[in-house]
Amino acid sequence: ELVDLGVLNGQPDVLLMFVSESNYGNNIYIDDVNVGNIVGVDELASGTFAVFPNPSNGRFTIRAGAVEGNVDLRVFGIDGSLVHQQQWAATQDAQLDMDLNSLAGGTYLVTLTDASGNSYRTRAVIQ
Repeated sequence: ELVDLGVLNGQPDVLLMFVSESNYGNNIYIDDVNVGNIVGVDELASGTFAVFPNPSNGRFTIRAGAVEGNVDLRVFGIDGSLVHQQQWAATQDAQLDMDLNSLAGGTYLVTLTDASGNSYRTRAVIQ
């Protein structure tokens, strides 16, 4: 069966759930699930903010770049769970050291949201 998820386009968080009614019969196997179009996150315009070194062992430096003012910094796991959050009074090109070495290796989404509600994001990889 083909299900059009176009109505969900642009939604920040989408959760798909599969339900099986087997009446205590055989196991269900889900196969050929394809999510088309854009999957992932938009990349930032260069100079907005940077995370380095990337990849790292979990110790990163964030350079504010063009982002200034009171900033909400959030780090999300690949499953969408919030794994780190802090406030930062950023000035242009300021740097913030962030220690995430307690997290498992993988790809994380780092977002900065300024006081005007503008949100910027990029990926960080922990080896």
